[in-house]
Amino acid sequence: MHRTNGFSLIELLISMLIVSVMMSFAIPSSQMFLAGRHSEQVLATLRSTINFARQTAIALNAPVIMCPKANNGCGPRNTWHNGAIVFADFDNDHQPGPNDFIATHMQPISHGRIYWRAFRNRSYLKFTGRGLTDWQNGHLIYCADDGDLTQARQVTLNYAGRTYSSSDTNGDGIHEDGAGRPLRCPS
Repeated sequence: MHRTNGFSLIELLISMLIVSVMMSFAIPSSQMFLAGRHSEQVLATLRSTINFARQTAIALNAPVIMCPKANNGCGPRNTWHNGAIVFADFDNDHQPGPNDFIATHMQPISHGRIYWRAFRNRSYLKFTGRGLTDWQNGHLIYCADDGDLTQARQVTLNYAGRTYSSSDTNGDGIHEDGAGRPLRCPS
């Protein structure tokens, strides 16, 4: 008699059951990890673009505008998720023109929205030639499409043009603003 090595149907079904149970725990965790990475990437991109705009203003000793991108100019206030444009505003009209210098573009984000809240309530961010904001201290907040507050991130900008990132200081999974309040996404 010749004996074959292999699995019986019962053993195969039990193995598949164990794998599926393990996957049911692993998939949500990996999705949350990827969503968190996307939020952190958006936060880093915002900070680097703001810092680049500030440095460009200082280097050119000229006003520099960072605004939401729309067609060939600046878009409405809370459309930052469509990307942004940074330009030296030599003609001081707050729109990129033929005599202005386009410094860089921030690419659109794949999902989520970015909201801008600042003193003076403008749709753009302006740096003076000294690297200061034009009295526009405020914050940009990233919110996931589904409104999950564990994915919300904030970049705070002070008058001097310095940026600060939100963090989860109390360990509840939701980042807090500079005053220690949990971030909220506009509805």
